[in-house]
Amino acid sequence: MDTDLALLEAMPVRDTVVAREMARLWPNLFGPGDFVPLEINIDKILADDAQRRGSELTLAKIRLFLELHLRRPLYLMGVLKGGPRHSINGVDKNSRQVTPADAEAAAEIFEDLMEQVSLNGLPSRIETIADDQERMAWWSGLDREGRAKWVKASVDSGIGADAWTTYKIALSTLGDPAERA
Repeated sequence: MDTDLALLEAMPVRDTVVAREMARLWPNLFGPGDFVPLEINIDKILADDAQRRGSELTLAKIRLFLELHLRRPLYLMGVLKGGPRHSINGVDKNSRQVTPADAEAAAEIFEDLMEQVSLNGLPSRIETIADDQERMAWWSGLDREGRAKWVKASVDSGIGADAWTTYKIALSTLGDPAERA
């Protein structure tokens, strides 16, 4: 189990244009090694702040990024530790705390990830492990509507891996041309 945990901790954060912009704008939330519990509904706050600061990040891109970030093993561990939820300005005296229900949900997701690593063994390339773990966590976290959306976006191949590739491509640019029109 310790080997599995070390492997999960070593998994690199996906290096995408969106991830780099998120870390640049809010290093206290998404900088290297920062996995703090986030404020509930922070997506809209981040989008408003990005627009105010002249970033091309859109609400849709921020939500795409957060779908993945909130399922990362180190983020889940941050939630398990409990404590205050962080906003774009850090923690203030009125910050909501991680609830026992939040911690329990994070524990379940984390245990599933650990089980997947244990069942799949230790592949030779950490990048492969990271991508597989992120893909499985992402797909498992989607509801029926979300899965249908990404399968359709991937030219209706019906293959989850194609939907994942389409999702990652969406994270490789900041703005959505359709949203600007």
